[in-house]
Amino acid sequence: MNPVMSEIVKRKGLADYYYDNYKKYRDLKKYNKASEFLWGALNNLVYALGVVYGEKVSSHKKVKEFINNLSAICNKPELAKLFAESAEVLHANFYHDFLDEDSFKVHEENMEKLLEMLSKILSEELEKRGTSLDI
Repeated sequence: MNPVMSEIVKRKGLADYYYDNYKKYRDLKKYNKASEFLWGALNNLVYALGVVYGEKVSSHKKVKEFINNLSAICNKPELAKLFAESAEVLHANFYHDFLDEDSFKVHEENMEKLLEMLSKILSEELEKRGTSLDI
């Protein structure tokens, strides 16, 4: 496997790992920790997509810029909307633990939708390049 694909597989694996941990902490009602793991899943999925596009997405600012650009490129304004409305709130919740259960669930649902959309874009982009994560 070439180094680029190796990095994509690594980052997608980390995203899946963080997603699994998010579910554990959500079930324990530890919403600040669950929020951290959702952010980690998003961050690694965006990093993998960045590698596909030849960009290094290595900071919060770059994640935001990448999502906004991807939203425009793919003509999917919902990507930027979900990121702004929920991903950043969940990221802040890890540090400040301000979301109650009902509020967490609203942002969790939005984040799951965002992650699903990004995973689909990643799969489509890899398919266009004649490869997949099923290597």
